[in-house]
Amino acid sequence: CSAKPNFPARQPSSQGHHYGGSHWVHYLGGIYTVIQTKARLTCEEWGENYFLVGPYTESNVRTQVELIEPTSAVLRRTIDKMNSSGCKVYFGRWLIEGSPYVILLDVGFTAWSLDRWKSELWENCAIGVPWFDREANDAVLFGFLTAWLLGEYAAQCDEAPRILAHFHEWLAGLGLVLCRQRHLPVATIFTTHATLLGRYLCAGNVDFYNNLAEFNVDKEAGDRQIYHRYCVERAAARCAHVFTTVSKITAIEAEHLLKRKPDIVTPNGLNVKKFSAMHEFQNLHATSKARIQEFIRGHFYGHLDFNLDKTVFLFIAGRYEFSNKGADIFLEALARLNYLLRVNHSEVTVIAFFIMPARTNNFNVETLKGQAVRKQLWDTAHTVKERFGKKLYESLLVGQLPEVSKLLDKEDFTMMKRAIFATQRQGLPPVCTHNMLEDSTDPILSCIRRIGLFNSAQDRVKVIFHPEFLSSTSPLLPMDYEEFVRGCHLGVFPSYYEPWGYTPAECTVMGIPSVSTNLSGFGCFMEEHIADPSAYGIYILDRRYRGVDESCNQLTTFLFQFCQQSRRQRIIQRNRTERLSDLLDWRYLGRVSLSLCLTHTPHEHLSDLLDWRYQCPTLHTALNSFRNTERIYWSLYTVGIFILVFIYCWNIYTDLYILLEYLYWSLCTGGIFILVFIYCWNIYTDLYILLEYLYWSLCTGGIFILVFIYCWNIYTDLYILLEYLYWSLCTGGIFILVFIYCWNIYTGLYILLEYLYWSLYTAGIFILVFIYCWNIYTGLYVLVEYFYTGLYVEYLHWSLYTGGIFILVFIDW
Repeated sequence: CSAKPNFPARQPSSQGHHYGGSHWVHYLGGIYTVIQTKARLTCEEWGENYFLVGPYTESNVRTQVELIEPTSAVLRRTIDKMNSSGCKVYFGRWLIEGSPYVILLDVGFTAWSLDRWKSELWENCAIGVPWFDREANDAVLFGFLTAWLLGEYAAQCDEAPRILAHFHEWLAGLGLVLCRQRHLPVATIFTTHATLLGRYLCAGNVDFYNNLAEFNVDKEAGDRQIYHRYCVERAAARCAHVFTTVSKITAIEAEHLLKRKPDIVTPNGLNVKKFSAMHEFQNLHATSKARIQEFIRGHFYGHLDFNLDKTVFLFIAGRYEFSNKGADIFLEALARLNYLLRVNHSEVTVIAFFIMPARTNNFNVETLKGQAVRKQLWDTAHTVKERFGKKLYESLLVGQLPEVSKLLDKEDFTMMKRAIFATQRQGLPPVCTHNMLEDSTDPILSCIRRIGLFNSAQDRVKVIFHPEFLSSTSPLLPMDYEEFVRGCHLGVFPSYYEPWGYTPAECTVMGIPSVSTNLSGFGCFMEEHIADPSAYGIYILDRRYRGVDESCNQLTTFLFQFCQQSRRQRIIQRNRTERLSDLLDWRYLGRVSLSLCLTHTPHEHLSDLLDWRYQCPTLHTALNSFRNTERIYWSLYTVGIFILVFIYCWNIYTDLYILLEYLYWSLCTGGIFILVFIYCWNIYTDLYILLEYLYWSLCTGGIFILVFIYCWNIYTDLYILLEYLYWSLCTGGIFILVFIYCWNIYTGLYILLEYLYWSLYTAGIFILVFIYCWNIYTGLYVLVEYFYTGLYVEYLHWSLYTGGIFILVFIDW
């Protein structure tokens, strides 16, 4: 539960505006990532008035929470009153970025009230919770404690409180229901990150999305013994002032299963880390890839018959939900990819990692032995190298060229032979790195046995199943998750049920291409905001309108095409992928989401929370404005010296109008010299950037113009010389032929752009322009024809000059 107070003040206030978040966080899953990554930005915006409310878990508190005294008198009185009434409430700071305040409620300490509260829940809400569902019983305790906390805080305030409580998921949702049932002065938001029934139905291999309207939700929930949980989730969605979800695909699901259409879709974001240099994440990729290659050398010892420099690393990670996460279709696609690589005699080897936690009892002995053999080989090579180097040094020191046969003695050869014999193994490299408790029935291992990917020498696709989350202290693969992702080439997440999908989003932020689906929130978000996602390393798999076999073939095609890329093409693609990280930054998504939530909150005490920084047009308004864009140019000329231009431009990334302010300052000396400084506000850095253009021209009877432009490039931090050569021949204003030699910064060559303008004026009504433009991509001349009339105008520039002061331009797209 998150509570957000006192906006826009950033210090504690006696008026008690609070924004709080109520949530039951598990470290596995997207909700934990949402709360953790959003904390820094939310603390910056709400300051001392932002609190997180959650259950007290002693093992986590010891390592992640600093317990302190409450920061305000109202909060101190509230906690003291609850503690004196038989509760155990803790206050502290969560030791993550932003250090948000946390209020922790010990549900075990109040277990004596469980029966009484369950009875009250049945009498007031007609929701019965069975005794055997411990998680649901804990949710009842946490819900009543949360409502108690909010009610007590409101009672302790000297003035009318202004509290906004944001509840995440059904585990925290009962507190919202009780707040509404008790008529507490709290504005409420409920966010579902996935519906309970949706997750269960998809795991049961049903045609979920095509039958949403047909499900008998009460029966389906009862058949799966989650009816009481479903009732809590549905009640929270129905009672909330504002109901939100994280993607459009989940909004459709919630409308049918929870019987309320979400008011707002609030996509999840990340705390994007921008590096100071564009090449830094490429260096991190190379470093992490080298560490993965070391693991591969040990895992495949004795069968390392492939070139690691021509090996592509794929991975899938997340909850062990075999069908929901798309592990089934991924394995089938790997089998088909293996066939394609073999019949095409490809030199590329693919190693696919499955990082999904399962029940194990220990590491696989053969896997541990592989890492020990690798280390032994490294130590042997290092010892021989030192002995070799010492003998070479001593020989050169006396002025003699050494004999190669004497540099390595019998002992050296013995050591190397023993190391070589140690690499021999009888069986194939293991598929699984651990000993599985349910090996015979495990879905991934059973599927691998069916498709026959056993890491044999003939296979171009190798599989490694790591049934444990990655850790930097692991004796097998000592890397944390972020390091591992950076070292891979492609993340594959062909999920059938994925309300958002943080794994592909994290890949994007780290510059790693990924495969997602149009049934995931992330995939739908990227399809909506990017015209061609695959060009940016985001491959969207169609799992909604295609069958399983067609989707599998499409995924196989994606993987095969990716394997055909050269190393340079992969580097270029990673650069393009990393540039999309701004789309996922909480700096934009968080503020827009909160603004929309506040706009939809019908609470009389929250009108002043709508700070001007959050007021923004909705998406449909911005889209309509984009279709008919009106730009107002206002300029002031002072003897040709000064021009100031304001341009309001709709930005597709933020769905907002952005003010681009250009300041042109020019000094003209006989028409020979023009110096232009342009201060342009950059949306990525939030800074004004100086673009300095130096134009030098020599005019000879209007025939010849030579222009040198020095342009500062924001990506390279260098000035680039663009040299344009214009040659024109004018015949009565009818014919203009222009040759433009333009230096292309990507190819390092001069490109000839030839434009042929032919115009016929008829009383100023009709202009027909043919433009022959050489297209650098196809190497052909392309005919672009513009047709202007006074009745239907494609581009209509209408200007009214009043002493050179005012220009109004309407552009109809």
